[in-house]
Amino acid sequence: MQSVEYLKTLDSLVFEPGTQYEYINPTFQILYLYIEKLTGKSFDFYMEDKILRPAGMFSATFFEAEKNIPLMAHGYVYDNESNKWKEYEYGKESFFATKADGGLYCSTHEFLNWINALRDNKIISEYAKSIAWSPITKVSGSPYSDYQNRQNTYYGLGWFIEQQDGYPIKVYHTGDNGGFQIYEGYFPDSDVAVLIFENRNDKPRWELVEKIDKILLDSGIIN
Repeated sequence: MQSVEYLKTLDSLVFEPGTQYEYINPTFQILYLYIEKLTGKSFDFYMEDKILRPAGMFSATFFEAEKNIPLMAHGYVYDNESNKWKEYEYGKESFFATKADGGLYCSTHEFLNWINALRDNKIISEYAKSIAWSPITKVSGSPYSDYQNRQNTYYGLGWFIEQQDGYPIKVYHTGDNGGFQIYEGYFPDSDVAVLIFENRNDKPRWELVEKIDKILLDSGIIN
């Protein structure tokens, strides 16, 4: 995996682990290598067997060049020179084909199955989930990364944890790849999930998220 080759040349830490926040994808890609080494199975097979199928995600699949993915959506960006929308995905976006940090094709319906599987402890235990969804590292104000660097935001183990004033705790993540962008937010205390899947990346995602959260709060759906 060429995207993690540079890690071999690193000889020092930017900061002591656990003391600051920085978000970089290659650290997740290392998981790909560890899974294959420790299990002796391909990453795709392991994910299908241990994660996707138990979660009820039977159509979800990881991208590969020339792979036939039924009903596959395409990501688009607007090209100012031609005044047209153009596909912007594999071949134009360097991280499109990397795994463990992304590259998963999934519908909103099957992603909801993933959220429900986490809620019902089908994938990880309640104890492991409580740790993963705990505010372990402060994101707000980090000088090392601007990704999700907003007020009252922390990082757990693979999830962001947010508790804005007047709102209940929210566990969430976002994803951006080529012309795609998504948002997944879950309010555990109310068992309410919000999914935003887009195949164009020009919309102000967080403005929409904030409006939806306010509607949910004002209507009493979350509290």
